[in-house]
Amino acid sequence: MAKGNLRGITVLLVEDEPEHREELARCLALQGAAVIEAADGKEGMSLFTAAPPDVVVSDIRMPRMGGLEMTALIKALRPETPVVLITAFADTQTLVNAIELEVAGFVPKPVDAEALVRAVRKSVLPLLQRREIELLRHHATVSLEASVGPSPAMKEVREAVLMVAGSGYSVLLQGETGAGKTYVARLVHEMGGRRGSPFVQVDLGSIPETLLEGELFGVRKGAFTGADRDRPGRFESAKGGTIFLDEVSSLPPSVQAKLLQVVEERRYTPLGGRGSVALDARIVAAVQGDARLAVREKRLREDLFFRLAEVEIVLPPIRERLEDIPWLARRFAAEAADELGRPFSGLSPAAEAFLLRQPWPGNVRELRNVVRRAFLLTSGDVLTEDAIRGAERRAGDRAPGLNPLPVRLPQVPLEELEKLAFTQALLECGGARMKAARLLGLDYTTFRRRLRRFGIDGERGAGKGRAGEP
Repeated sequence: MAKGNLRGITVLLVEDEPEHREELARCLALQGAAVIEAADGKEGMSLFTAAPPDVVVSDIRMPRMGGLEMTALIKALRPETPVVLITAFADTQTLVNAIELEVAGFVPKPVDAEALVRAVRKSVLPLLQRREIELLRHHATVSLEASVGPSPAMKEVREAVLMVAGSGYSVLLQGETGAGKTYVARLVHEMGGRRGSPFVQVDLGSIPETLLEGELFGVRKGAFTGADRDRPGRFESAKGGTIFLDEVSSLPPSVQAKLLQVVEERRYTPLGGRGSVALDARIVAAVQGDARLAVREKRLREDLFFRLAEVEIVLPPIRERLEDIPWLARRFAAEAADELGRPFSGLSPAAEAFLLRQPWPGNVRELRNVVRRAFLLTSGDVLTEDAIRGAERRAGDRAPGLNPLPVRLPQVPLEELEKLAFTQALLECGGARMKAARLLGLDYTTFRRRLRRFGIDGERGAGKGRAGEP
């Protein structure tokens, strides 16, 4: 039997024969248990009330107080404490009395070491499992704080990820661009039971409408001219794992209807296929901004929203969790240092203060890009304010000397804030829409679609782009 089966377990051993008690104590200790010894039931009860153990192992026949009498007192005080009885006199009435007291098990004399350990381990198995779950949950919580940040604003996100990761529920992520939706989707996958299987990310806003169905559901040979072989879709590629549908509100109504059917029936039909295929993947979807606003604006079907949002996770923008900015900046700089094989000691106080003053319209993605560029540009192991300013100027994230947005960001409606960020990006990029899209961390198709939604003309409104750029 492997050693350590009882590691972390406290056993109260009650036995009136000293040599037998010493032998049993040694046997339990070899399995990692902490053993407290008592010579009879009366001494055992005194030790029990002073410091209740995880399990009691007791002989039945002892002077002053026997095992059954002591068990009755223990069950009256702490009914959840398991008791294992050792006896050479297993008469019928003793067994009946022990069963009525809900004894966890019997070990006959002469005691076999392995039988004793098995009986004790079986009695405390629920406790061991609870402790293991609590330990895993603690490690997961620490891991999540190390992943998304320790701020109170992210507490609900951490709790939601812990809650949903082990389930098969669909998850709908909401938040501004760059807030970390893809990262959280990966956390949900990695912390769940599907972590060893594929994580397939689909940027729906970057796929032409004519190709969407084939990309998602796959194509069978002969489905259309040129379909000379079967081609798996993203749902098939995600078999056993997780499929992350980013920008789900960008799907055209016809594809949203088919996706709704897939979510409801857990089956899909490839283009040109004669039969449906069972869906074996958890679905995590994301909407930029407020999903309910997308429903009201008819960009997202209400019934699809409710099907996808079995669990909703809203990611707050970085301006609402300032405590995370220095922490994230240090993490991103450490990542860059590791990649470059260079030392990193930390942020200078001036650099930290500078980062906290910025509006970060691109949220975590923008912060990460700026910090990584800054570390690449600096020659030392401390990230300074000058290095960060230089990284911003080099990348064109903000024009030199440009002040933060002259508005109190938390009070601006999300739609207006987003429009303002798009306008500013175009101005800073001289109307070059591809460059502005990259600055905001968006694919070009999504960027153009939002320009139309906001009524912004990228060229007439902000100056013409470079020659040859749309």
